[in-house]
Amino acid sequence: MKARVTRILSKDYTVRVDNVDYAATARGSIKQFGKILVGDMVEVSPNNYGGGYTIDKVFPRNNALVRPPVANLDQLVIVLALQPAPDFELVDKLFIFCMQQNIKPILVINKCDISDKNKMLDIVATYKYCTDNIICVSALEKENLGELKRLLKGKLSAFAGQSAVGKSTLINALSSSEIAATQGLSVKTERGKHTTRHTEIYTIDNDILIADTAGFSMLELSDIKYSDLCSYYPDFASSDACAYSGCTHVNCSAKDCAIVTDVQDGVINKGRYDRYVKLYNELRDKWSKRYD
Repeated sequence: MKARVTRILSKDYTVRVDNVDYAATARGSIKQFGKILVGDMVEVSPNNYGGGYTIDKVFPRNNALVRPPVANLDQLVIVLALQPAPDFELVDKLFIFCMQQNIKPILVINKCDISDKNKMLDIVATYKYCTDNIICVSALEKENLGELKRLLKGKLSAFAGQSAVGKSTLINALSSSEIAATQGLSVKTERGKHTTRHTEIYTIDNDILIADTAGFSMLELSDIKYSDLCSYYPDFASSDACAYSGCTHVNCSAKDCAIVTDVQDGVINKGRYDRYVKLYNELRDKWSKRYD
């Protein structure tokens, strides 16, 4: 029968069969020829030597992430807040990552009950071309959680974002229980610490699957060639109007580059463009040193 791997701790597996979690072991041949990931769809058979199931086969994956190790993600919920100060470089990279992996992004602005409304509107305007779904919520006050639940139904989603933006608190609010570990913002440093130590899938209301993961905050995109970077920015759609084919929108004048013109006119957020240029230069430097 078909099941989904929901937890892995060392060599111990948990699989979900008909909305119930069971302990499982894996056949040696499977472990020999490939690693099993949380999120994998697997073929299982009853284990007659102590209950539970044996994993006999891993079905082909829609996607497979190395860090964090999870497979078959449908959606990535990118969570940010105005406190701590948003790491927009990470947010930009997460949107690029979603395009790479064919994962649907959802942007969630948490702590809306204590946030400046105009600053939240600026964030919405900056990323409106990157996703069809931007939601302002408060995990503590449970504001707008119904809309987020609607988007999560029937999907396997992961939450990503810098520490202390409320990812685990948000998961707990969605489930009305303490299923994810939380840790508050440090008063001294105003920076959070990771509380999630392994990948695990939580199930809410039987039809919402959430992979609580660690590792997205250290995202690297070194596998992208610098000259291709602009193709991961849907807000750069007007690049077809640039004077030169293949324009990278770096070190260009407004006369020749439609993107630079859009930045000057306020159509494209200047901070986002500046971060694009920074990432472009970083990727170009790495590309030039790839054989060193």
